[in-house]
Amino acid sequence: MDKKNWLNYWNEKNIWLESDLLKRNTEIFYQKTSDIFNYNKKHVVLEIGCGNGDLANKISDKVREIYCLDTSQESINVCKNKILKKENVKILKLNNNYTNLSFLENTKFSIIIANSVIQYYRSQIEIIDLVKSVKKIAMKDARFLISDIVVTSDKIKKYPKLIYNSISNGYFVALMKVSLELIVNKKYSNFQKNQPILIVNIDKLIEDLSAFVKNITIVNEILTVNPDRKHLLVQF
Repeated sequence: MDKKNWLNYWNEKNIWLESDLLKRNTEIFYQKTSDIFNYNKKHVVLEIGCGNGDLANKISDKVREIYCLDTSQESINVCKNKILKKENVKILKLNNNYTNLSFLENTKFSIIIANSVIQYYRSQIEIIDLVKSVKKIAMKDARFLISDIVVTSDKIKKYPKLIYNSISNGYFVALMKVSLELIVNKKYSNFQKNQPILIVNIDKLIEDLSAFVKNITIVNEILTVNPDRKHLLVQF
């Protein structure tokens, strides 16, 4: 793998982990997914790409257990500092083979979440590999939400929707703050030039996943601060 890649970016300090925009994003995602999953003590949850741990912190008191995974040691450190003395939360670091979850084979999960993760994968094949890996550790009828999927690079359509949605939902200031930081700090854009965000062919992905999962549907609600993104709910 190229030395300058997304694994490197997320493994270092960045503007996102404690940003107001990320906090707002987590609040929206938590509210929307509470309707989808009805988090309760029957659930064992796996969060792939736990980031700063805000989501895990919100749902940990509602579920039986939650396992938090991330490739970034920086994120793992922030997550551990945020979630203290919660015995039902396990925080584990993924290695560079991030689609391989065989180390969790002794645990079965009823809810699996990968939010705003797969755009940093190298190909759609890796998404398929991830779903196959998740299937091996999923309970019967478990559901896997793959959310915030980038399906277009059309910025002309993206930004008006993003700004309108931010004003309507009260996070315009947080969005502008991050936008200004991105302009000043070129680190994110430099990584994006080196390894572009993965644009997913959603129809092809659904076709490929349908070959080995019980059911797959598109969630039409806006689940994050990105109104142009798509979300897939997979059932095993």
